[in-house]
Amino acid sequence: MVTVGGRSVAITHPDREFYPARGRSGAVTKSDVVGYYREIAPVILPLLCERPVTRKRWPRGVAEESFFEKQLPSSAPDWIDHCTLVHRTHRTTYPMADSEATLTWLGQQAALELHVPQWRHDRPDPGSDAPDSPGAFLADRLVFDLDPGEQTGLTDCARVATAIRDLTESNGLTCHPVTSGSKGIHLYVALDRPVTSDDAVDVARRVADEVAGRHPRTVTTTMRKSERRGKVFIDWSQNNGAKTTVAPYSLRGRARPTVAAPRTWEEIEGPALRQLTFDEVLRRVDEHGDLLADLVKGSGPDRSRGTGHAYGTRGGTGRLGEYRARRHSGRTPEPLPETDSRGADGGAGFVIQEHHASTLHWDFRLERDGVLVSWAVPQNLPVSTGQDRLAVHTEDHPLEYASFEGEIPQDQYGGGRVEIWDSGPYSTVKWRDDEVVVDLHGERLRGRYALIHTPGVGRRRGRRGTKSGGDGADGGHASGTHWLVHLMQDQPEIRPPGTHGSGDRPSTGKPSGDGAGQTTATRRGSRAPFPRGLRPMLATPGDIIGLDPDEWAFEGKWDGHRVIIEVRDAAVRLHSRNGRDVTDELGRFAALAEDLDGHDAVLDAELVAPGARGIPDFARLQRRTAATELRLYVFDILHLDGRSLLRVAYRNRRKVLDALAPLLHTAEVPAPYDCGPREAMRRSSDDGLEGIIAKRLGSRYADGRRSDAWIKHKHFASDELVIGGYTRGSGSRAETFGALLLGEPDGGGRLRYAGKVGTGFDEHELVRLTASMHRIRRKTSPFNDAVPRSDAPDPLWVTPRLVGEIRHSGRTEAGRFRHPSWRSLRSDKSPVDL
Repeated sequence: MVTVGGRSVAITHPDREFYPARGRSGAVTKSDVVGYYREIAPVILPLLCERPVTRKRWPRGVAEESFFEKQLPSSAPDWIDHCTLVHRTHRTTYPMADSEATLTWLGQQAALELHVPQWRHDRPDPGSDAPDSPGAFLADRLVFDLDPGEQTGLTDCARVATAIRDLTESNGLTCHPVTSGSKGIHLYVALDRPVTSDDAVDVARRVADEVAGRHPRTVTTTMRKSERRGKVFIDWSQNNGAKTTVAPYSLRGRARPTVAAPRTWEEIEGPALRQLTFDEVLRRVDEHGDLLADLVKGSGPDRSRGTGHAYGTRGGTGRLGEYRARRHSGRTPEPLPETDSRGADGGAGFVIQEHHASTLHWDFRLERDGVLVSWAVPQNLPVSTGQDRLAVHTEDHPLEYASFEGEIPQDQYGGGRVEIWDSGPYSTVKWRDDEVVVDLHGERLRGRYALIHTPGVGRRRGRRGTKSGGDGADGGHASGTHWLVHLMQDQPEIRPPGTHGSGDRPSTGKPSGDGAGQTTATRRGSRAPFPRGLRPMLATPGDIIGLDPDEWAFEGKWDGHRVIIEVRDAAVRLHSRNGRDVTDELGRFAALAEDLDGHDAVLDAELVAPGARGIPDFARLQRRTAATELRLYVFDILHLDGRSLLRVAYRNRRKVLDALAPLLHTAEVPAPYDCGPREAMRRSSDDGLEGIIAKRLGSRYADGRRSDAWIKHKHFASDELVIGGYTRGSGSRAETFGALLLGEPDGGGRLRYAGKVGTGFDEHELVRLTASMHRIRRKTSPFNDAVPRSDAPDPLWVTPRLVGEIRHSGRTEAGRFRHPSWRSLRSDKSPVDL
């Protein structure tokens, strides 16, 4: 018998060998399996939370037969959380893993593999007529299963994984790789808002088809195994609401105790990629923490679990189920009560804790019904009625947390220092599902505050890739619903504890203003260590038109390579976006150390190769020689003379950079456009730039992460061209075509080849164009120049009658269109009209 979180679980046959082939360490027993799931609980539970679990069981070990099990057995303990789903012909009750005790029970059941869907089970409100079926729930993430066919292997899957990563990231989405523990790789993408299963399948299929269209010889999306030989199969269908995928951190039923292991992109692209065993994964989590923490934080908005409240509890037995699931006893100093408290219904106390996690934020907690109802507030509560603050609801915390201060280990959930910033009694004015109004009587804050549930805040309509909860606002908390905090009545300026009206700002932080994000050590004057290996902050694609110029700066977008510049002790090191040291390649910029004249600094810049009229030419940069002119445009500063500027507002970082600019002779500091977004777009177009990067003036620097505090808006041009041929389709396009071969009339009845386009088509357009081109097939090329074999190794020609419109971002020196995308067939025009 083992006791876990107050639950008792009987482990039968603990010495039974489950994995005989382990090597020198001996066989892996059932006891080892149970131990693994107990140890891995803090990182696997958030990935299983609220998802029905299908189990693959090996009762006598992997050398014997296995079977899938969906139905929760009648012998299961009554404390196992579960849900019942209605399928077409039957109902099935599934277990849901919400605690270490449940994982222990699953290990006892010999459930080596835990499979879950890409949606979370959001229980309908009591009395609701909503169906409890897989189709009733919304997907909060996508998954791509890369399966190597005959004569291919894991390294081939890795190359396809990077292609999918590049495509999804270009659309503002972050891709997380997991070696499956079997043969291939799984890729997970968190969605900024939930979508239906049909939409998830459609998006995943489009991505898969796009990658297969670009790499037809090595990638396929067809289910037929006969077509997978020598190719990697991208299985997009696992996003279907009725399908499941083995969960990250789950064991696999292979000869060796391998695990579906989260990996870094450096590992995926490295030469020694292989599947990992459970003991290796445990060591990695101990050393590096959870590599999928951002996937969990970014996986859709909060969902109530039967409470009917927008701020209600989620996942787990009792209101503290999720709190317990995310923390590991013995590894964190945080309080971990075994049972829920019972308290009065509101009106007791509040606490604000300054949390130095991956991103500094403040946790606002109100005692209510035996728990602390909690919000993460990136900039702390407002101190004037003219300010509104974003707040992200997080999991309920135990009452004991109100007095907690200490250092949470960095490898644990929410790792970082926690300090009590303010506390005191409060009284409830209003407490509803979508609005909470309280009077705070703290040492620093006094006044009436309203918290208003605003589901749309934090997601810019029409943009993809933002994370629920803002850019790291929760600093490690669960992804939650968005609220606004508003001060309803003015109050005196915040006071340090123990003083009366002094007006001094507290030494541990301040709730507003540009310097709110500085660490305590920095504010007290101590030097921050010189940072090595910082990565560039990345912008989110979007539309900047309509942004307030009083809150945003508008900078030109340079078409080049990002470079992080480290200047320390009169030496210069330069690193590319992916961390590669390029100092030797860019030796001409070593003079930056002389420019800075003794200052230590870390700068963010763009390396550009000017072409005609000084306009950045990316192709020239790609094939540069020793004689190629190169320029560095510096647009941000991350560290200066012992002070970290990562958490300083952009407007103040820019002031520091502008003050440093006169010293720089080896690099340039381009000025932002001093105008609104529309005029900035016009000016950047006149300057020949790629577009505009809009930067929120109050934002901090998100090291190595994509953030919607920076928005990139590119210029796109459109052109009308004539279709002269097409390439054969494959995978889901086997019955239509892969790409169109386009040309411009040369005035003599023939075409000049201008490139191909393979994206932007919907199903209707694919079928219509295929039928139209089939009627005008011909044997000879209509182009007066040769179509490169790299574009079309086996082209099919058509008579040049059809005119289409494409969107693109300019042309290469060879006259080819960059980033072309199909817009529409122009049936109102013929080639003679162009």
